[in-house]
Order: sequence, then structure tokens, then C-alpha cells
Amino acid sequence: MNTTFEILKGLPPYGKMYIPIPEGNWSKGLPVQFTKDDGTKWVANIEYGQEGCDYINELNNPTEILVISNGCCYIIDRNKEKSITDFGYDFKRVIENNGKCILIGTRNIAMVENSEKIRRYKNLCRDFMKILN
Repeated sequence: MNTTFEILKGLPPYGKMYIPIPEGNWSKGLPVQFTKDDGTKWVANIEYGQEGCDYINELNNPTEILVISNGCCYIIDRNKEKSITDFGYDFKRVIENNGKCILIGTRNIAMVENSEKIRRYKNLCRDFMKILN
């Protein structure tokens, strides 16, 4: 069990207010509780996309968490209570390989190591890509 993040069943009804990601989005999203290095916890409500893929994992920098919320991709710094970057909206599959996450979408592919090392290949196929094994 990972101690730096946990996907919740719903937003907590009491306690500190959750942080909307992206900022200003108050609609229902993926609720994730993060734990900072000092042990304090905070909850993010991460905006849903439209592709049905949820994924969360630490990147090479252990304070950076890669979150895919129904296809929308975010890198969140769990110590700063905010999203460092967001990109992509159509991701359907994640392949972990040699410390990298390879994200496959309907039209896009991205390779992510951390917030500073993201390679994106946009609009590769106009007619959508099929998920390959």
C-alpha cells in the first residue's frame, strides 16, 4: 500500500476543504488524498476527462505524482497542494517501462519521467488509434 497517496471513494464530508484541480473546477472529479513529507494530509478533487482510464503513481521525483483522471493527465506535487502541469485528455492506457510511464491515448502518446521530462506526440492519427498489445 502506498502511503503518499490514496484514491478515495468520495470527497470527505468533514475536515479541511478539498483542493480543486485544475484550479476553479468545482464539479465532481477523482478524489485523491495526498500525504506531505511532514505527515499532513490533503485531498484533491481532480477533474474527470472522458476516456474511462484512472491511474496514479509516483514519478522519479517522489514528490511528483502522475494522475490520470478518466483520461485527463496531471502531475501533482503532493507537498505543494497543486498541479505542476496538466496535459492530454484522451489517455486510455499506461505502460510502465524503465522508470518511465508511456501514456497511450486515442490520438496522442506521451512519455513521462517527471514534470521536466515529458515527451508528447500529438495528433498522431486523425481516425483514432487502437490499443495494441
